[in-house]
Amino acid sequence: HIAKHLNDTMNHVRIHVFNRLRKGDSAEQKQARRLKHYWRLFLQDRENLSTKLYYEGRYFNRVVNSMIILDLMLGYDQELRATYNFIQSLKHAYNQRDFTTFFQLLKLRPDSVSHYTIHRCQVLARYKEGIKRGFETKFSNGRTEGINNRIKTIKRVACGYRYFTAFKTRIYLIIGHQIQTN
Repeated sequence: HIAKHLNDTMNHVRIHVFNRLRKGDSAEQKQARRLKHYWRLFLQDRENLSTKLYYEGRYFNRVVNSMIILDLMLGYDQELRATYNFIQSLKHAYNQRDFTTFFQLLKLRPDSVSHYTIHRCQVLARYKEGIKRGFETKFSNGRTEGINNRIKTIKRVACGYRYFTAFKTRIYLIIGHQIQTN
């Protein structure tokens, strides 16, 4: 849930900047279209962004990569840049399972981040003990959530199975479970 809170915060700030730019002149509207098209870059970890160069003609008319695109878009708004850098540092501490750094960052957040980010940090600080337990344990329900998501996708796409055993076999094939045959 911590990662979801951080991603939702970043997405909310991006949408806020998008809505402000959308109502501006033609150059700002072009920036807004870029923010809308490349929204996934804001949610990825900076270390995982692609460095492979390619020609992007529709939005940039030059050779770019994901890091260049993100840096250009972060230049549109100072609050967006500050929030992105703050969220990335929180994500890094979360991925490293560094509880003390995570809460030091929450406590010493920069003033230039958005008001919404400040509110979300206060919410996270309220649940300090639960978050600490989450950092200390290595257990996660991510695998279970992923399997449930795949089962729901099978049910939606398949439009129903005639026999439950066929449905169950399909689930086992998807999750990589060994099937015993008679």
